Amino acid sequence: MNYFTLSKTCRLTMFTWTCAELLDQTDVVPTCPTHGVAGVRSVDSAKELMFICVEAKPHVLNRCTLEQFETEREKATAKLQPDWAEAVVAG
Repeated sequence: MNYFTLSKTCRLTMFTWTCAELLDQTDVVPTCPTHGVAGVRSVDSAKELMFICVEAKPHVLNRCTLEQFETEREKATAKLQPDWAEAVVAG
């Protein structure tokens, strides 16, 4: 998948996050601070998610539970797309 990365990013505890566009939809996703979002892949197991960057020499960005990921993604969305966060709370 080729994401078009928008200019907004934020660094939180587990990941650096960005707004990325794919097929006319914008999403808040983890990104590699060095190589950008295009090379980021996720691997999930029964207990955790692992995010890796496959650009240049593959490297692990971080590991977390699904709950930790969703919590941090909500925080990143509130910072990067405050209108979305308000709509989710209101909805």
